[in-house]
Amino acid sequence: MKKNILSNSVFMFAVLIFFSACHSKYPGYKKTKNGLYYKFVKRNSGALKADTGDLVVCHMVYTTEKDSELYSSIKANMPIRILVVKPLYKGDINEAFGILGLHDSAVFIVSADSFFFKNVNAEKLPPPLKPGSIMKIHIRVDSIKTKAELLKEQQLYAEKLNQQLKEMKNNEPVLLNDYLKRMKIKAKPQKSGLYFIELRKGKGKKIAEGDSVRFNYAAFFVDGRLFDTNIEDTAKYYNLYSAKAIYRPVDCKFGTNRFIKGFEEGLSMMSKGGKAKLVIPSEIGYGEEGYEGKVVPYATLIYEVEILKVK
Repeated sequence: MKKNILSNSVFMFAVLIFFSACHSKYPGYKKTKNGLYYKFVKRNSGALKADTGDLVVCHMVYTTEKDSELYSSIKANMPIRILVVKPLYKGDINEAFGILGLHDSAVFIVSADSFFFKNVNAEKLPPPLKPGSIMKIHIRVDSIKTKAELLKEQQLYAEKLNQQLKEMKNNEPVLLNDYLKRMKIKAKPQKSGLYFIELRKGKGKKIAEGDSVRFNYAAFFVDGRLFDTNIEDTAKYYNLYSAKAIYRPVDCKFGTNRFIKGFEEGLSMMSKGGKAKLVIPSEIGYGEEGYEGKVVPYATLIYEVEILKVK
């Protein structure tokens, strides 16, 4: 009698499991404790898995619940680089990178709202997705760099960058002296290091703090390349013209630290109608940081300035 009861219990338990699997929310998918549904397409036993702080390079394809493609990094030929973080909410796709191993691929089911608003920071859902809908994310892991490997790369990059900066710093005076000789500049530097070469003497008092000044300028590197100007004809001549740029005289109140030190010092030595060339070493220019990708670190700059008005 006891044997029959046990057999019946085992049978009913097996039926219950089968019935539950056949009628699960997403048949064929497993669910993590954090609520992320997933189904492996390819799984490599014992493959390296990413941990928090590791970098995963992967391909991702977004589809609707009915498999209409929304985006494919494979078609775009743009692998996605993701720094692995801990899941931020229930069903967060970030958990996928702790499940997948190297060269694994799987499909994940996520909330479209959560993915686009929390992970992508989008302002609205892309069509045809609607609020409350789900989507599938197909992920294939192509490579994994551990946190230690990333740190090593960063250290090597920093060492290389420091070496480059050191070379640029040592090379600046060589390039400056070469420029002075080539241009036959005999002027002595100011205490700051500024070379002031007067091209046309102005009239009236020198520019002082608080004055309203109007001027034109053209800025060059020591090799003769133009990198900035407010003069349209000059920009066109040096093939630096941009239809988006505004070409007109600069109006400013002098002494507001709006410009680099060398330029401010040069202006203070000029007056209305004057024109001068300012040779500005990086120490009183953009220094070891450079400027917005336009000016490299430790670059000596040459400004040609014409004062139009002083008030």
